[in-house]
Amino acid sequence: MVDLSRKFDVLVIGGGNAALCAAIAARRAGASVLVLEGAPKFYRGGNTRHTRNMRCAHDAATEILTGPYTEQEFWDDLLRITGGQTDEELARMMIHQSKDMLHWIVKQGVRWQPSLGGTLSLGRTNSFFLGGGKAMLEEIYKNLNLDVVSFLYGPMPTQPLGWFKKPVTKKEDFKGLKYRTVGLSIDIFTGLGAAVNALPGGEIVSAMDRGLLDAAEFNNTSSDRALGFADVSKVCMLQSWHQSGEQFEILWNKKKYDSLPPDLKAILGYAVESASADMSWKAIERYSQDYIELQSKDKVKFYKTPDSILAEQLKVWDGIVEKKSAENPMFAKVIASQKKFAERATKWQNDTNIDFKVAARHYFSKKA
Repeated sequence: MVDLSRKFDVLVIGGGNAALCAAIAARRAGASVLVLEGAPKFYRGGNTRHTRNMRCAHDAATEILTGPYTEQEFWDDLLRITGGQTDEELARMMIHQSKDMLHWIVKQGVRWQPSLGGTLSLGRTNSFFLGGGKAMLEEIYKNLNLDVVSFLYGPMPTQPLGWFKKPVTKKEDFKGLKYRTVGLSIDIFTGLGAAVNALPGGEIVSAMDRGLLDAAEFNNTSSDRALGFADVSKVCMLQSWHQSGEQFEILWNKKKYDSLPPDLKAILGYAVESASADMSWKAIERYSQDYIELQSKDKVKFYKTPDSILAEQLKVWDGIVEKKSAENPMFAKVIASQKKFAERATKWQNDTNIDFKVAARHYFSKKA
């Protein structure tokens, strides 16, 4: 127990990130420090326990940061986010000193993960690159009067059904369930009976912690673990049709892009393809390792989504497609093109690709 009758040089109220950094700095400077945290052990740290990353200026790439991210860029971003409502002298001091922040934190024993990126299943972009999708995407942007050039990259693998309080086994388990998702997935889970809330990614875990959500999905084992899902749920359901595949997108101002010489345009195109491949390779390493550690260290139990629920998702999706196609001719055009490509490509894929589960059972299953 702390002797509260003694005098301390510095009193730090709260045990969040900034508070603890201040406490450590003061103690290393020779001061006696008392940290007061009112929350119980499980909730200590405030919102810091849900922090995903930190921002700091750096003049060149490092082992954990892509770069550079100059002080001026940091300042410009801060102005944009705050609408100019910031103390320039204090902000510039903070930005300048942020350059040494990561090194200082490492000295305190904190380990950093390289910047997240990375996905699997390169084949999921074939419809875009080779099946006519690029031309349709350009048509969509043209119809929206958006003067841009689009590059899709980084195809994502199938995302989990989500994190739950207990395993879901049938469609009826979704009735009234307070569930987080986004995009067209909102329509799918609403159709299953859930009460859907499209919260931003950074607010999901705290909402589950406070009981505002019963369940939620985000993306993959690595990002979900980084966000802290394992702190508020020990049940994750794998496999779902709601986001069986997706990708990132880079948009260029079309006038700027058109002004580039052919060699630079080609470099951009090849860079996107290279980034996709690089992300996919890294994802295999990251996702598989975090999948293991979520089970061994965080004590998460993974369950396969029952086929009956997957079948219900497809039934709901059929209704959504019918409704959206009737409302939007472009939606109908895109769906028709995707189905035409998928019918041909999936037949080849299913007939040609071997089932790796057979080899996995042969080599890695426990033998009696």
